[in-house]
Amino acid sequence: MRQTCLLSELMEEYCVALQHEKPANEETQKRYRDALDTMVRLLGDREITGYTRQDLLALKAKLYRWPANVNKLEEFRGRTAEEIVRMNPAKTLDKRTVDTKYMDKIAAVFQYAFRQGMIAGDIAQNVVTSVTVAEKKARKRKPYDVEDLKKIFASLPVHPERPHLAWIPLIAAYSGARHGELCRLRVSDINVAHRIPYMLVTEEDDRGNIVTNARGEHSHRLVPLHPLLVEMGLLEFVARRKAQGKELLFELRRKGSNEFVPLTGEYYARTFEAFNRKHVTNDLRKSFYSFRYNVHRALQLKDVPPEICFAITGHVPQYDSAQVTAEDHRLADKYSALVQLAYPGVDLAALKEKLSSLLCRC
Repeated sequence: MRQTCLLSELMEEYCVALQHEKPANEETQKRYRDALDTMVRLLGDREITGYTRQDLLALKAKLYRWPANVNKLEEFRGRTAEEIVRMNPAKTLDKRTVDTKYMDKIAAVFQYAFRQGMIAGDIAQNVVTSVTVAEKKARKRKPYDVEDLKKIFASLPVHPERPHLAWIPLIAAYSGARHGELCRLRVSDINVAHRIPYMLVTEEDDRGNIVTNARGEHSHRLVPLHPLLVEMGLLEFVARRKAQGKELLFELRRKGSNEFVPLTGEYYARTFEAFNRKHVTNDLRKSFYSFRYNVHRALQLKDVPPEICFAITGHVPQYDSAQVTAEDHRLADKYSALVQLAYPGVDLAALKEKLSSLLCRC
C-alpha cells in the first residue's frame, strides 16, 4: 500500500488529478473545493486509514443538519462545525444537495484513495442514498425516434470555429460513445488497422469519470468508424487537424483571444442540452445518452451478440466484463456488427454538403 496521508492532503491530490482528467474553470474548481472543505470540517482532518464507513454515514447525518449558505450568514461566523450543527438552523441542506454536492464528492475521494492503494477497502460503497422509484422513472432514458433524429441532423450547426457542434452528435449516433469520451479524443486516437478505421476511446462511466483497470491505468476500447462517418468526411477532418499541428480533435477558442482550450464533456453537455431542448424535444428522458440507446437497440434488432454491442459502446454490465475484455481486440467483429447500424428515413445529404463546404473553407 502507498504511504498514508491526512484527509486534506488526499483531497488536494484528488483535486489535482481530477483537474488533469476533466479540466474545469476556476469557479467550478472553487465550488468543488468549498464542498470538500466543509466535509473536512465535519469529519475532522486525520490519517485517511482511520476513517470508516460509519464516519461517512455520520457525516451524512450532520450534513442534513448543516445550514444552507453557511458562509454567507453572520450568525455562523467563527463557530466550529459541531457548534453549528447543534444550533439546529431553520434552513438546512436538502437531501438531493447532500447526496449530489457533498456525499458524491467525498465518496469519489475515498474511492480514488482505494484505487491508488492508499486504503485497504472502499468505505464509500453504497453510502450515497439511491434515488427513489419515482426519480428512477423520471430519469429513465429513452432513445430518439426517427423524427427526433431528423430534427437533430437538420438543425446541427456547422461552424468553422466550432466543428464539434456537428461532429460529436454525428459520431455518437453511429458509435454510441459518451460525449465526454468524444470530447477528449486526440488526433492520434484516429487510426486504421487491417484496413478498418477506428478511434481509440478513453473510457468513461455514465457520470463522466474515467474508468480504470485493476492496475489503476486508464481503460481504453477500440471503436470502428462507421462507413457513413467516413463518407461524411471524418477522416478528412482528422487529417486537416493533423496538418494544422493540432493535438486535440476538438477544442474551444477563448472569447476575445486566439488561445484554444480543451473541450470538456461538462461544457459540451450543457451546449447539447440547450440545442436538444430548443430544436428537438422537451422530453427530459431524451438526452445525449439517447444516442447510446439508439445504437444498442439498432444492433439488437440485427441480432448482434450483446458482448459485441458492449465492446462497441463500453456500456458493460458487471457480469460481462470478462467477455468484453476478450472481445476488445476483435476489431473486425465489431466493424462487421457496426456496419449494420442504419436509421431508415434519416437523410444526411444536406449535412454532408455543409461539412464538405466546411472542409473546403478550413
